[in-house]
Amino acid sequence: MEKKALILKTVSGAASIFLALYFLYASFTIMPETDRWWKENSIRTSGLVLRLRETYRNKAYCHYPVIEFTAENGKKYSFSPYDCSSRDAYRIGQQVAIRYSRKDPASAYIDSETHDRATYIAVYFLCGIMATAGVLLIASAIKTHEKRSA
Repeated sequence: MEKKALILKTVSGAASIFLALYFLYASFTIMPETDRWWKENSIRTSGLVLRLRETYRNKAYCHYPVIEFTAENGKKYSFSPYDCSSRDAYRIGQQVAIRYSRKDPASAYIDSETHDRATYIAVYFLCGIMATAGVLLIASAIKTHEKRSA
């Protein structure tokens, strides 16, 4: 039974370190490339907050702006971002920087450098947690093995 626990700790630790390294790799290669692709294949414009939707989710109120914009084709589109925001983050009539797909203007997002930076920070934080957990699991397995061998 102890041998199975030792193997499980070692494999879990190695997997955790591997995933941390992969996500770190992705944050320096895949994510920036995706950001570049989106900027090249989308159009930046401004939209107008028409109204605010409120929902109750996970024991908290979430507020979503409904944003309307006019695409280069002259058609008006509206969307509501998936991300929940605080009550005072947006107000009716506010101009918001957005990006929409050149091929599909209905695919639009709020253009926010703050959200982009927050994503990278979250990835680095999770990489640190996963790497630390992996090292601790492997160290625990080594310590257990040394105790058994002595």
